[in-house]
Amino acid sequence: MRLAARNSLHGYISETTQGVSYYETVKSMLAQAKDDWPTLLGRLEKLRDTLLAQDGIIINLTADQAALDAVRPVVDDFLSKLPATAAVDPGAPSWADAVVLPERKDEGYAITTQVNYVAAGTQLFAAGEKTDGAYYAVARFLSRGYLWDNVRVVGGAYGGGCSFNPVSGGFAFSSYRDPNLVGTLDIYDGTVGVLEGLEIDDAALEQCIVGAAGDLDSPMTSQQIGSRALNYHLTGVTTEMRQQFRDEVIGTTRESFAAFAAKLKGAKTRTAIFGSKSALEEANAKRGPDEQISITQLG
Repeated sequence: MRLAARNSLHGYISETTQGVSYYETVKSMLAQAKDDWPTLLGRLEKLRDTLLAQDGIIINLTADQAALDAVRPVVDDFLSKLPATAAVDPGAPSWADAVVLPERKDEGYAITTQVNYVAAGTQLFAAGEKTDGAYYAVARFLSRGYLWDNVRVVGGAYGGGCSFNPVSGGFAFSSYRDPNLVGTLDIYDGTVGVLEGLEIDDAALEQCIVGAAGDLDSPMTSQQIGSRALNYHLTGVTTEMRQQFRDEVIGTTRESFAAFAAKLKGAKTRTAIFGSKSALEEANAKRGPDEQISITQLG
């Protein structure tokens, strides 16, 4: 979330409402609830009046048609009790105009732990630039091969891998409950070299493609189906766009791996780490003056 918050408005909102920034906000709200409840109540009421209105609400229900028909009167009754329009300040700026994305920098959060959560990522594609679904297959190949072998098996982390977001164009490495920090960052940095020297045979390439395509068709619960459908609706992802992405995944070639390596090599990777203060300080001791990780203590 910290990595994504630096690259897009969507990432910024997600981090602000779910990430470490929200954690700090909740602490300040708790203090305000104790010391100045009327002011906090006013903030919450303003938020409610801004969000809940008939002209802006979207209700996502997943059920068979008979159940939807039965519940529709209840939904209509609920909507009738909401204000017709939201109490929006006409002079308020839009999100896009009001938000300044955080600086892209290396940052670490010191927590009381003996293990680390090490993420590093970059924006492979700029906003509006056409992404390539084949990169999803390449990222999956790295997660289940090079990164699993080195971060998990050799390094001893509970988990490790990478992911490519075809919507935002962002790419990120991550490790989970990792006893290492500097070593894991070195493994991430070695990815380009691994891809450049990779010799993948037909069987391994086919397995890579089949596995990636299988992820796209994995079984889902009703809740997951409804959630994904809502996400597609809100982001404007059409059936045609999904089919094009699928075709790109299936069309992954050896050249896709080389193109991914070239794209990653030309990008500046930044870190976001949650770990022990001593591990973060050790990492800084081994990095140059212009590569220092800013450390924030979380209490």
